[in-house]
Amino acid sequence: MSTQSKSDNPQFTWVKFYMELADKLLTFKNRRKELLKIIYSLDDSWVGFLHLPNGKEYSDIDPFSVYSIFNRGIQNSTRITIAKEFKKIFGIKSPTPVDFTGIPVMNNQSATFFYRDNIATDILPLWELFEAAIRDSKDFIPLFDSVRSQRGIKWNITIALYWIRPYEYMTLDGNSRDYLLSKGVEVFSEQDLTGNMYLDFLNSLQNNSQFRTKDFPTISRDAWRRSHGLDNQEEGIIIENNESLIKDEEFNKKVDEIADVLGFKKNIILQGAPGTGKTYITAAVALKIMGIEVELSNHQAVMQRYKELVKAKQIFFTTFHQSTDYEDFVEGLKPEISKDKEGNTIGLTYKVKPGIFQNVCKAAVITENSGEDAVLSGINSNPTIWKVSLEGTGENLTRTDCLQNGYIRIGWNQYGDVDFNSLSDSKFKRLGGKSILRSFQSRMKIGDIVLSCYSAQEIDAIGIITGEYEYRNEGGLYPRYRKVRWIVKNIRENILDINHGHTLVQPTVYKLKISLSDIVNIVKKHSPNITFSRNEKPVILIIDEINRGNVSKVFGELVTLLEKDKRADGDHPITVTLPYSKEEFSVPSNVYIIGTMNTTDRSTGTLDYAIRRRFAFVTLPADREAIQLDIAKELFDDIESFIEDNCPKDMDIDDLMIGHSYFMTEDEDELELKIKYEVVPLLKEYCNDGLLTCSLDELNERIEAWENLEIFDDSSVETEDETDYDEDEDQE
Repeated sequence: MSTQSKSDNPQFTWVKFYMELADKLLTFKNRRKELLKIIYSLDDSWVGFLHLPNGKEYSDIDPFSVYSIFNRGIQNSTRITIAKEFKKIFGIKSPTPVDFTGIPVMNNQSATFFYRDNIATDILPLWELFEAAIRDSKDFIPLFDSVRSQRGIKWNITIALYWIRPYEYMTLDGNSRDYLLSKGVEVFSEQDLTGNMYLDFLNSLQNNSQFRTKDFPTISRDAWRRSHGLDNQEEGIIIENNESLIKDEEFNKKVDEIADVLGFKKNIILQGAPGTGKTYITAAVALKIMGIEVELSNHQAVMQRYKELVKAKQIFFTTFHQSTDYEDFVEGLKPEISKDKEGNTIGLTYKVKPGIFQNVCKAAVITENSGEDAVLSGINSNPTIWKVSLEGTGENLTRTDCLQNGYIRIGWNQYGDVDFNSLSDSKFKRLGGKSILRSFQSRMKIGDIVLSCYSAQEIDAIGIITGEYEYRNEGGLYPRYRKVRWIVKNIRENILDINHGHTLVQPTVYKLKISLSDIVNIVKKHSPNITFSRNEKPVILIIDEINRGNVSKVFGELVTLLEKDKRADGDHPITVTLPYSKEEFSVPSNVYIIGTMNTTDRSTGTLDYAIRRRFAFVTLPADREAIQLDIAKELFDDIESFIEDNCPKDMDIDDLMIGHSYFMTEDEDELELKIKYEVVPLLKEYCNDGLLTCSLDELNERIEAWENLEIFDDSSVETEDETDYDEDEDQE
């Protein structure tokens, strides 16, 4: 067997996943009915080839054919989707592949490794070989020869072995054999393909000086490149296809330019016609502004990191629509159904809920930090700030105990250990209406902030709730506990100003209308040398279709705060009081907004000058070079010429030209569908909305040709006009 060194090339993200999938599948060797049930629960478009001609399901299956489900002639995006489903179904820990470099695939018409009439005899030998390959068994050679004798098993068995152990078994598909031959390595004939011959060949290849530094995935990748005209080796250096490199370089340059504008302005809008890649490029721009090291032209790799950052609350995404309002975006009163312990509805209340923009700004201030020395570790994304009285004001034994031992305690021991949420309202009132107890028991959440009241105007400690409600008999008169991690304690801080002039009043527990930034400032004041978990990294908000909402109404008074110098750390910082929560609010300097806007959609609201002054606008034109098929490029040119001839004076061709994504297909069948069902309806809509100066009849003349993937030829029209003119001239 091969003992090659394993490549750590980030290009081969599939290797670990494929190997772990093999280990998982091996556990189904004697549970194949269960495996079949899983396979046939998948999308029909994925497993359609695993059916008999009459549409019935197979009665058994081998492991290599399971791999064929996502190793056939299908799009890579589909392969990734299937891999994600496999990851979930089989409990695979390895990351989902973001590339399939160096993987030969099966023909869609012959993707199984068994012949349908020989299921009873072909399946088990395939499983035995599968297990022997994984376990490096001495029975590998006879099992290989047994499988090799089965109908339809040729070089494809080397592909299958390569899938499950790519560092141990080399694929000998056509591309690889041709590549090796070009290097002076002659591969034996298919008739001589035996287990012994195969392993001897792999050992000789490993000892060949040309390949000692290359593992099998690298060889397979180079073979594919050569077969596609991408290999121009000289002294072992691979030179990539120039056109591909140029495209990548141009894309990276575009991303860099947009990121530079965003870094300076803080807010940008990517505008353009449909299909120009506005939403597509936002992920790359977001990663660029965040300094993430990833190949930006590799969209799969970009999206993998993008999703990780969404989960980490560094990237947020929303779409505006006509009904989006301030209450959705910033904050508003939202209904909340109250239920008792049994789940019965007991009422409806309205609570102030933060919108996505408020959550974005809070994420920009606080980072997820689990370090014990991080001041704000453990805080939730939207913490409520509570006032609590520890026995009373001034110095007392309960206060000392709480600050020394990391908790807060309140009284009402006469009620005992009662679940106040389970009590009916009438019974709760008979107990004295102690809503304080209900707040302390259930409304106060882990991650909320608590301020210890020392006097009517002063606090002496700030902490973060870290534990659920507890009732402890040893607490005596103050038996109700919540664990707290004190951030600062034994201070004297007057909070009258930040509490909007309100003194701290008698109730033991209640919410305060103090902003998180005010808490941060107090902490920094009293602990200047402590590690402070403040998020300095960029936090990105992507607003898709930003012009579909009434932007001025959605942002409200926060429009002014978007300006760079009006941000929290700007030259002229501005703070506003939010209308519902009454919290003081400002926009952190590390918040960046990326909007996208369809310039052809006249049914949406316009952006007024106040909004436009606060955003930079970048137009993304349709990119002909992104189109692969020649006929698609020709149609693109023809349609562009037509739109340009009929473009209104108040619009630019880049605002109207249908984007390149409508022409990006792998074959003519898909192109025909896109032209007929996407491009043509869009052009008709342009015409009906007056975005094109031509008549619908003039457009229809061209549609017939375009739907047949033909360039419109108007010479017949011109000839007819010329003939009429000549006849008129003769009559004169």
